[in-house]
Amino acid sequence: MTIKFDNHELKKLSQQYTSTINPNLIKDKCDRTYLAPEWLGKGYKREIVLRNGISLIIHNYQLFENVIIDNRENIDETLEIAFKLSLPQYIPPNINISVKDGFCYVIGKNNEGDIWQELANIPSKAVDIHLNESLVESLINDYDDSLPQSLKPFFLGNNNLPVSLPQIISPQMKMVISQIINCSFQGITKQIYLEAKTLELLALKINSLRQIEQVKQIKIKLKKEDIEAIYHAEKIIVDNYNNPPSLIELSRQVGINTRKLKEGFRQIFHTTVFDYLYHYRMNLAQNLLKKQKNVGVVAQTIGYASATSFNAAFQKQFGVTPKLFQLAHR
Repeated sequence: MTIKFDNHELKKLSQQYTSTINPNLIKDKCDRTYLAPEWLGKGYKREIVLRNGISLIIHNYQLFENVIIDNRENIDETLEIAFKLSLPQYIPPNINISVKDGFCYVIGKNNEGDIWQELANIPSKAVDIHLNESLVESLINDYDDSLPQSLKPFFLGNNNLPVSLPQIISPQMKMVISQIINCSFQGITKQIYLEAKTLELLALKINSLRQIEQVKQIKIKLKKEDIEAIYHAEKIIVDNYNNPPSLIELSRQVGINTRKLKEGFRQIFHTTVFDYLYHYRMNLAQNLLKKQKNVGVVAQTIGYASATSFNAAFQKQFGVTPKLFQLAHR
């Protein structure tokens, strides 16, 4: 069964359902959570208005039925940076880019909406950052020389592609996205925390685009088998995060030389092999600490020789010790 709504109908339906279940969720005009009606799905969509022209939309739901959403009358005047961890959508044929799970995209302002289909029984997990026109103009005026060239057409509003600049969501980005979705702070602390994390996520995207442009100047040509080898290397790192092979051993295992592995890995994942492993470990450590695992056990699990070295690495990354992080998430 497929159900069809326009965007306003679906939002009104969710708003009415939420007001009967927990009206406090939509009471704050700067932070509203819309629950999926129980007959349609489970989970929520959360809209947060931050300061300085930034807003945040968090998707964390799963539908029980296929839903067609007509967005054609919805013209978005903001610039959107979308981080799609899990995507249950059928992409309209006029969008000439492959939109996939685990990628982030830039969506130009002033684009007209389209008709999208969201598929049943597939989780939707995403964070979208929206920048209003005045903020975009100030960024262009203040940082024109340092903005990535590929991003400037979107900031100027003269790019006709509704979705572009796809990139794999890095482990560091995933970590920040998880922190945004699972933020437990309230009031002004919540606002400051989410603003900081949103800016951090935006900075990571901009920096990765700049790195791509720098790499293009020294880009090595990768054959199909080289790309397959690099994805194989990434799998080996993830599967052996607590006892990873050396770079030389890793290149031997996947069958390409060390230089091609290092430069190819940066081209595909926009980070170094070492940084990829580091952020993967830190993300895993956060999840284990939230489950109240012993700090020493967590250190050993993710491959640190001692709790002391793990404490130092964790505090350098997050600004707090593992123990304080754990206490904050009880």
